[in-house]
Amino acid sequence: MIEPMGPGRKGTGAVLTAVLVATVAGCGGGERTFDAAELAEELNGAGAELVLGPVLTTNPDGLDVISVFVADPASEGDLGAGTMVLLDDADVARAEFARCETTASLFCYRAANGVLRFEELLPAGQAQLEAALAGIETVE
Repeated sequence: MIEPMGPGRKGTGAVLTAVLVATVAGCGGGERTFDAAELAEELNGAGAELVLGPVLTTNPDGLDVISVFVADPASEGDLGAGTMVLLDDADVARAEFARCETTASLFCYRAANGVLRFEELLPAGQAQLEAALAGIETVE
């Protein structure tokens, strides 16, 4: 399942919620669990242009908070910088996503067990990331 949410979009019905099939669905009807490289590879395969950075910190629950950038394919710059955290499973990620989306200043996205948070994301980066999320939901 993917879920994007960003500033100024709360209550607008713009939240995209869809079940990812095949590549994201796991056995037994549960969602696949990704590590950081796998999630970036999945999204990049659909055009996200994510670049993983270093682990910034480890939160009190022992989860690594990894820096992530949305590369600008038209330049050597980026369209936004944020963080990625990988949770134990999709249910825990849903809770983290819900917590993230209550913050009006963050763009929040969830794909399976991963939550991406961006404080600043240029419109082109937002479109690029949302197109990739929509692209992986239709993979069969």
